[in-house]
Amino acid sequence: MTARYDGRELPLGPPRRRAVLALLLVRLGRVVPTEVLVEELWRDEPPRGPVGALQSHVSHLRRVLDVTRGPGEPSLVRHRAPGYVLGLAPEQSDAHRFERLVGEGRRLLGRRDAVAARDRIAEALALWQGAPYTEFSAHPVLLDERGRLEQLRLTAVETGAEARLALGAAEEVAAELAREARRHPARERLIGHLMTALSQLGRQAEALELYERTRSHLVEEFGVDAAAELQRIHTAILRQELDDGPVAEPPVPPAVRPVVAVAPPAPTPDDAERPAPTGAGGEAAEPAGPSLFAGRARELRLVTRAAAATDTGMSPASSAPPVSARPAY
Repeated sequence: MTARYDGRELPLGPPRRRAVLALLLVRLGRVVPTEVLVEELWRDEPPRGPVGALQSHVSHLRRVLDVTRGPGEPSLVRHRAPGYVLGLAPEQSDAHRFERLVGEGRRLLGRRDAVAARDRIAEALALWQGAPYTEFSAHPVLLDERGRLEQLRLTAVETGAEARLALGAAEEVAAELAREARRHPARERLIGHLMTALSQLGRQAEALELYERTRSHLVEEFGVDAAAELQRIHTAILRQELDDGPVAEPPVPPAVRPVVAVAPPAPTPDDAERPAPTGAGGEAAEPAGPSLFAGRARELRLVTRAAAATDTGMSPASSAPPVSARPAY
């Protein structure tokens, strides 16, 4: 754990003093009672006068960290009954910035903004400089926080991979996730993204082998089968139904695609004998745009007659010849 100010690293002191700062940092903005800090710092072997020893560590941390405060500003390590609180803003902690950026990346991916999601996750992972709090193995609270942040890092890796797969970066994703899969063989979402990347690269045999290896590991270690989503990806690869790359924009349907300078169909002899259609008031109707009935003048006339007969109460059969049952395609 390091603290930097104005481009230089601040001297935090020996391990237990650094642990005091870490214990306050993982509860940023909350008061940590003195008795809790004593218990977490010394466990079953407290020194003589543990409260005085804690106050000594706090005093040294204040001298080091308070070079960052302006005139009249309170100390960063503040006493607030019944204990102490660290007065940093969340954005001054890499761990908190990391968590915020990962959350933003996941929300952007949920809105299908793959480019923004990819960039936000990349910004988050750039803050990661190794497993956090590894120096505090004797402090269960800090070990729990290390595990939580590692799980969050894996979530970030998976989210970034999903965004990049949507953008066609299958080769890049496959190279990155292959390393992670070896370290986390039971991480099914990660395995699913790796299988997808391999399939998009034409390496279906490797993807299927990875699935069998993962499934065997899950059964042997946890007594469970692969999750439904991983099974779905496996089946899609077997059936060659998995997407081969990024999804393209769907084509505009022909019925709504813009039409430019479409000539009307040539009139048939029968059309020439019929008067121009009129509107409801007897005036000439506006010319229609390109019709789905183009080239089917006879069928269109029959439909029009039937509709007109319905409006006037006449039977369609009395105003039009019978229609053949055979489709005129």
